[in-house]
Amino acid sequence: MCKDQYLKHLRREIKDLPEFEQKEILADIGEIFQMGVAEGKSDEQIAGNLGNPKTLARALKADIFISDAEEQKTWRSFFKAFGLMLGMGMFNFMFMLTPFLFASVAVLSLMAIGLMLMTGSFFLLIKVPIVTAIFNGCMVLGAGMAVFMAGFDLSKLIFRIFLRYFKWNVSIVRRETIESKNVV
Repeated sequence: MCKDQYLKHLRREIKDLPEFEQKEILADIGEIFQMGVAEGKSDEQIAGNLGNPKTLARALKADIFISDAEEQKTWRSFFKAFGLMLGMGMFNFMFMLTPFLFASVAVLSLMAIGLMLMTGSFFLLIKVPIVTAIFNGCMVLGAGMAVFMAGFDLSKLIFRIFLRYFKWNVSIVRRETIESKNVV
C-alpha cells in the first residue's frame, strides 16, 4: 500500500475525530513516510511497519478519548472511551463489559438504597410519638445520605480504575501489534 492509499484509509477511519486532531495525525504519519523514504525504505515497507490503518486509528482514537475522559471527567467522555475499547475486539468485550456491569450494578444499588432510605425517613413520622419520630427520621435520613454518598464516591473510584484499565489495554494491543510485526 502506498503512502496516499494509507493516508486515505487512515483519514476514513479517523473522520469522527475533531478536524485539528485529524490534521495532526495525518501530518505525523506523513512525516513518518518522509523519514522512511529518506532512510531508503519503500512506501509498502513503511505502511507494513505502521500496521493496518484501522488498527492504528483505533489505538489513536483510544488515546485521544482516554485523555479527554481524564481531562474532562464527564460520563459522556468516559462512555466514548468505553465504547471504543469494547469495539477493539472480543477479548476487550468480554473482559471489560463484565466488570463494568458488576461495578455499575453495585454503584446503582448503593445509590438506590440511599434514596430509598432518605425518602423512607419521612414515613417514620406516622403513628409514633413526635420525639421518637424526629429522632428515627433523622437517623434514617442520615444513613440514607451516607449510603448515597458512598455510592457516589464509589462511582468516582470506578471511573478512575476503568481509565487506568483502558490505558493498560491500549498498551497491550499496541504491544501485540508490534510483536506480530517482528514475527513477519
